[in-house]
Amino acid sequence: MRIDQDRIKYLLEQYYSQMANEDEVNELFAIIRQSEHEGAVRNWLGEILEDTHPVEGYDQKRWDAVIEKMLRAAQDSKGEVYELSPQRKTRRLLQRLAVAASIILTLGLSYWLYEKQGTQYDRSDKPVAIVSNDIKAPDNSRAMITLADGRKVYLDSVGKGTLATQGNVQLVKLADGQIAYHQKPESGNQEMEYNTLFNPRGSKVVSITMADGTKVWLNAESSLRYPTAFVGKERKVEISGEAYFEVAPSVFADDGTKKTFIVQKGDMKITVLGTHFNVNAYDDEAVAKVTLLEGSVKINRGNAAGLLKPGQQARISSGIKIGDDVDLEEVMAWKNGKFQFGDATDIVTIMKQVGRWYDVDIEYKGTITGHIGGTISRFENASQVLKMLEMTGSVSLKIDGKKVIVMPK
Repeated sequence: MRIDQDRIKYLLEQYYSQMANEDEVNELFAIIRQSEHEGAVRNWLGEILEDTHPVEGYDQKRWDAVIEKMLRAAQDSKGEVYELSPQRKTRRLLQRLAVAASIILTLGLSYWLYEKQGTQYDRSDKPVAIVSNDIKAPDNSRAMITLADGRKVYLDSVGKGTLATQGNVQLVKLADGQIAYHQKPESGNQEMEYNTLFNPRGSKVVSITMADGTKVWLNAESSLRYPTAFVGKERKVEISGEAYFEVAPSVFADDGTKKTFIVQKGDMKITVLGTHFNVNAYDDEAVAKVTLLEGSVKINRGNAAGLLKPGQQARISSGIKIGDDVDLEEVMAWKNGKFQFGDATDIVTIMKQVGRWYDVDIEYKGTITGHIGGTISRFENASQVLKMLEMTGSVSLKIDGKKVIVMPK
């Protein structure tokens, strides 16, 4: 995404002259957090400092040393960065960069602004605090499992350990908060019982490991219906919404053949043996999408059928269309803690994702055209996500309570 350098300079001047409102501050820090490469951050800060600092007294070596020290400190602070997942590493690093950058830039820019503007800048003035509606990103899971006997288990309110026993299968919450099914190696017939995992709007992504070892991640406003133990020659589950599957391949029926794994949504059926794939099949979407990362899957709907290879995506509506021009990072962004939208993503599709994640309603006013896009952490407040989207398109986005209003600029 191309960012207007003049806009950045304006935001810096507003911020360090203590004239920026809350929206401008959020916009500035959203821009800082968007860079995903240390080199880009280094060059970007250096250019801004050189352009905004007066020539007299400017010490290039001094600023290079300051930026280098800042980047090194952000990476090495307490060694924490090496203990985080790749996604959290990036997020934690960029948060530190944002704080460090504000301190460094304050030293140079506030003095310059004071000298340049004279009495227009009073260092005793406090920043203007503007209170506006904002919505925090989900910080916990509100997911719920409905057991075969109708009992409901709310995952955010139970401790670790065994949550339920159904036949010879135990439902367990692990020490790290993950949910798993453990099947005891007992002989005899196992009755087929079904559980349903529901992850509502405004809830963090939840993952579950089923009795066969298959792992599934569920996005917000999604559900998964599955057997507590897989009986017979098939492993069949039903989905609504979006889920990512890592299917365990080494599960065998009594006759020694591998059990096929089937994901069903209405009359759409996805058949696999062992593979990694993503399914996007929300009820309010006209087209369902199946994207393959590893292995091979077969898709059927009515009389239509298709076979996917890694890196391909099937779009299923009245028929099945298979394409190779899929951005796997964009498809998997939800699981990796990001919003990521390419140039071809339409506004309605993007706002549906925003609505599900922050549990807000979307209202459109006027004629909305064009596309918006970009990449930003899903752990930012809604206002920062909306500001980033505004910068890339021809729409204005406003939070009004639990509603986001979309208007043409």
